[in-house]
Amino acid sequence: MPEGVSCFSDGQRVKLVKRISDEKWDILIIGGGAAGLAAAAEAAMAAEKSDRKPKIIVLEKRPGTGSKICASGNGRCNLSNAACPDVRRTLEFFARVGVLTRTDDEGRIYPYSEEAADVERALRMAAENRGVSIFGNTAVTGLEKGERGFTVTAETVRDGRKEISFLSAERVLMAAGGKSAPKFGTTGDGYVLSRKLGHRVLPLAPVLTAIEVREDVSSLAGVREKARAALYHDGRCVFSEDGEVQFTKDSLSGICIFNMSRFLKPEKGKRLEEGFGRYEIVLDFLPDFTERQAKDFLTEQGKRGLFGEAALNSIVKEKLAKAIAERTLSGEEPEVQLKAMRFVPKMPKGWETAQVTRGGVDLSEVDVDTMESKIVSGLYFAGEVLDYDGPCGGYNLNHAWITGIKAAKAMTGDLLCTEFSR
Repeated sequence: MPEGVSCFSDGQRVKLVKRISDEKWDILIIGGGAAGLAAAAEAAMAAEKSDRKPKIIVLEKRPGTGSKICASGNGRCNLSNAACPDVRRTLEFFARVGVLTRTDDEGRIYPYSEEAADVERALRMAAENRGVSIFGNTAVTGLEKGERGFTVTAETVRDGRKEISFLSAERVLMAAGGKSAPKFGTTGDGYVLSRKLGHRVLPLAPVLTAIEVREDVSSLAGVREKARAALYHDGRCVFSEDGEVQFTKDSLSGICIFNMSRFLKPEKGKRLEEGFGRYEIVLDFLPDFTERQAKDFLTEQGKRGLFGEAALNSIVKEKLAKAIAERTLSGEEPEVQLKAMRFVPKMPKGWETAQVTRGGVDLSEVDVDTMESKIVSGLYFAGEVLDYDGPCGGYNLNHAWITGIKAAKAMTGDLLCTEFSR
């Protein structure tokens, strides 16, 4: 369809525009999140000293880039972890884009300012200042591979109207994110496009999120309690971590519970809300003591004239002490509940609250050194669209940066050795 022709789609006027489709792009990046911005910055910096300047464009469906970056780490951006295998490479990269970092006692790495927006700004400026074009409010709706590269269909929303563009690109990086936290624009678009190009997408599930339980915990809403949280499947422990457990009106939450959610998998053939009956969550509020020691302490409390919830003073918070003493969550003795309070998981909280997506583009179909597809030459992947999920603490952002950097190096390295398509 020629430029300037108008038509109608979904009840809105659509206009074909020439602004971003009047030339062939050497590198087109789908998604302006962590992986996409890291790739754009790395590609621009890699080509900076070359006489050949690649034409690089980033298409982001939201008005601005890095929405999830800015929200990460409660606005502080836990960008990596000292235990990540690629942490040195990550820190070298951020040093080059001008981000100074600090590491806390648990190995979590933050920008020195502890302002997540500073990370987004540094990455975006590293790219834009070196000539990368970034377009917001632009969703990619089509991606095809031909003999001369890729044809990308994009819809840009301006003043309530959709403007459709057809772009040509020699190389494409799929960095569209996953499905977690859709309010930031991650609604699974990359999976649809990847499937159409022949890639297998492994089953998706929301992880790093709270876990709903079948027991009524509404009376404990707001309580935060340190505990050893363990997950059992058919009586076998599959996960255990010490941390602060937070009770909500229907769920267990907190970092240790978020990490636990990665190990909670529904049974085959069952609906999500029915598939966790063989699991059990066990909370130990006294991991430094045996059940016998707990019982002896409560016996001594009785000798002091302290019974019921009063006997649990200094052990757990008042609301939890009351529930234990009145046996509203369990009919077992208080010392048993203190050492092994049991819950049956109902399901993980949904996509809205999940931090990460489990599943995604099958890594066996991607060269993990270059992030190039083994199925479609010139197509690269980075970030959450891939089948990777790590624990809380900077691992998932580190994966986004590293895969974006690898893809950028591979794309620009190849381009700088060949004549660019004009």
